[in-house]
Amino acid sequence: MAKHFNISLNKLYDVGEKNSIFISQTPNINNVEDLELYFKMSYNTLVPLLKKEGVNICYAAKEIPIFYLLNNTKLSKFKIYVWLNLLDTTFSMSKISFTNFNPSDDLLTSAQNFGSTYTQFNIKEIRNDNVLNKTIKQIYHFFEVGLLTLDDALIICDDLEQIIKKIEINARAGMRLDTPKKRSFTLYHNEIMALSNTVIISSIDTKRVLSPYLLLSYHIITDPKTCDNFQIFFNKQLESSNLLSSSEEKGRSLFFNKLYQVINRLKTRLKIDDQLPLI
Repeated sequence: MAKHFNISLNKLYDVGEKNSIFISQTPNINNVEDLELYFKMSYNTLVPLLKKEGVNICYAAKEIPIFYLLNNTKLSKFKIYVWLNLLDTTFSMSKISFTNFNPSDDLLTSAQNFGSTYTQFNIKEIRNDNVLNKTIKQIYHFFEVGLLTLDDALIICDDLEQIIKKIEINARAGMRLDTPKKRSFTLYHNEIMALSNTVIISSIDTKRVLSPYLLLSYHIITDPKTCDNFQIFFNKQLESSNLLSSSEEKGRSLFFNKLYQVINRLKTRLKIDDQLPLI
C-alpha cells in the first residue's frame, strides 16, 4: 500500500515511534552469482541519479572506495577473488590460485559498469593514512600462503599505484579529469577521526545514506532526519580534516607520498620473501 500510494513508511512509523526508522539493505553475498547481482543492482540504483542535476556524493572512506577498484585491471580481478574467498565458503575451501581464477565476462562487465558510475557525480571524499592497509594486507596474505605469484602481486601493486596517481591528479585539479563531464572532486585528509565507509548521496529533492554493516553490504537509509544527522556528522569530520584539493600542494604531496611509500615497501618485501629458501 505504501508503494502504491507513494507514502513513506518512515513518516507513518514516526507517528508512534520517534526513535525508530525503516531501512532497506543490499542482498547478502554468498557466492559468485550473488556478487554479480550485487554489482548489477548497485549499478541500477545509481543510474537514475545520473539524470538528475546537482547530485553529490560524500564518502568517509576508511579504505579505497570500491568504485576505484572495479576498472577491469588485474587489481580488479584480485579484489573479486578476495571477496569470493571471504564470502563464499565453497570457493575458499577449493584453494584455487589467483592464476587459475577466471571470472566470467558478465561478472567483470557488471563490476566495471558499477564502478564507472562514481566518476559521473560531484564527489567529496575524506581519507586517512590507513586507506591502503586492507588491500596491502590482502596482497601479502595471498602471496604468503602461495595462492598469488610474485609477478601477479607486483602487477597488482602497479595497478594500485596507478589508481593513487589518478586520484592525486584529480585532487590537484579539484575535478574529475578522467570523464567527459568535469565533475568536482574534493579530497580531505583526516588524522584524528575513525572513518567508516559511510556514503551520503544527495540531490535537490532526495537524500540517502549507505551505511556498511557486512563486507560489501550496506543498510540503505532514506529517513530525512537520519540522513540530515549523517550529513551533520560528515560536516564535522570535514572541520577536523585538511583540504588536499586544488592549491594545497604541500599537504597533498605529503599524503600521497606516504601512500606510494607503503606500496613500494610491499613490493620490496614481496621480492625479498620470494628469494627466501623453503625450509
